[in-house]
Amino acid sequence: MNFRRILSAALLLALLAALALPAAAVAVEQVQADPPDVSVYIYEDGTDFSTLATSDISAALDGRSVAVRGFSPSSEGIFYIFMLDISGSIPQSYFDAARQAILAMRAQLRAQDRLAVITFGNKVATLLSGGETADQAKQALAPLKCSDSYTAFYSAMNAAVDLVLKTGDMRCVAVVVSDGISTADADMSQADLEKKLRQSGVAVNALCIDTAKSADVQSFRDFLHVSGGELYLFSDKTADKVLGDLLARLNEGWVLQLTGASGEGTLPLHLTLGSLASVDTEVTFPAAAASAATTAAAETTKAAVPPEVLSAEYLAGDNAVKIVFSKPVTGADSTANYTLSDSGGSAVPLGSAEYSEKDGAYFALLRPSEIPASGVYQLSVSGLADASDAGNALTPYQSALQLTTSVPESAPQVTLPQPEQTQTAAAEKTSPLADYAVLIVMGAVLLAVLLTVFLLLHRKHKKPAKPKEPKKKDPKKPKDGSSGARFIFTDKP
Repeated sequence: MNFRRILSAALLLALLAALALPAAAVAVEQVQADPPDVSVYIYEDGTDFSTLATSDISAALDGRSVAVRGFSPSSEGIFYIFMLDISGSIPQSYFDAARQAILAMRAQLRAQDRLAVITFGNKVATLLSGGETADQAKQALAPLKCSDSYTAFYSAMNAAVDLVLKTGDMRCVAVVVSDGISTADADMSQADLEKKLRQSGVAVNALCIDTAKSADVQSFRDFLHVSGGELYLFSDKTADKVLGDLLARLNEGWVLQLTGASGEGTLPLHLTLGSLASVDTEVTFPAAAASAATTAAAETTKAAVPPEVLSAEYLAGDNAVKIVFSKPVTGADSTANYTLSDSGGSAVPLGSAEYSEKDGAYFALLRPSEIPASGVYQLSVSGLADASDAGNALTPYQSALQLTTSVPESAPQVTLPQPEQTQTAAAEKTSPLADYAVLIVMGAVLLAVLLTVFLLLHRKHKKPAKPKEPKKKDPKKPKDGSSGARFIFTDKP
């Protein structure tokens, strides 16, 4: 076999195996700007962020560096806005299944979450605005039927955006239950609607009936991707599971907190997440001409939000735990408000706590009395309050924290447990198919290398064939029968 053909085949096999590997990705759900702060909500989608420290992240807004003040699993409340299509094109059995799934979800919401429901058909109606109880939600949704002849899709999207703008700085997620985009009531272009969605910072997802036309599904999906949302097909048998998958994805999000950002209009934002990924997205800043009343209302809403711990990490060089807060707090300089315990539950003596505010970041340095041994510790923070006049109490925080003070050469790898507040949201990222694909790639590459080396060595050491020597002719014998040998006699002894 030709040497080049063998080598090409081996390399092609390795390339095909490499293409079979699933690619990890990072998806940006939404970006919220509240100058000078910017919040970026990110999904892992196969990339493990649990080992990524805040110091490993950098951000550039329109080419200018901005400070990173926190990166952690998203635990704040979510404002869910469901938009229900009640036109006659939706099978009633599908709608009933989706309604039951939404009610089941409403019964399981956390205390910090809210749920609103907007219906759209011949007209748009807001049935739930977010403050209703589970019983009130059930009574409001019970009489709904899919019988309208018109689909006011654009008006429903405008109503959802207006509702988002009234919620302050709460994370907002919209979910549309429909069979596709309708432009029957469009008083603006789709590009204008997409721009308005980006400016609102709301991510729009969809539960789309699985009987919709493929072309309608694709155009619906493209529209959702603009806002950072995703489309999920469902049937009247799978609505509960599909909505559960969507909620699980939302709960796996991480929030990146930036500060020192300013600008006008929409500006490009580039994020470098250590060696894991680079992400390009956009930040849309609110219009500078906002009225004094609107600004005051936003400040009042922001002041009413209790402070939170955004992140915590151990700084080995300083023997200190750096704890970052979402806003200015009081009590952060008292060790009595912190507890650091080892894996056996024994408290680590704390020497001091120092609180600082710098460049829009609010953090405390908690220093143990002695350098603790390496391992996984439990950090608890409580008793702090908002530094503003509102005086809101800090949301209690408890999380696992890896302290690496001295790592021997044979130190075992430690897997951090998930924080209590996000433990149910963690998902396993290991895929058996990925493991098999890696083995295939390694085997193919090794085979190509060995085959190449073998062929090169074989060609080098192969001996050339010896040329044949001409056949010697026998000397002719004399005719007298003698042997023909000649002797020379000499007289020398």
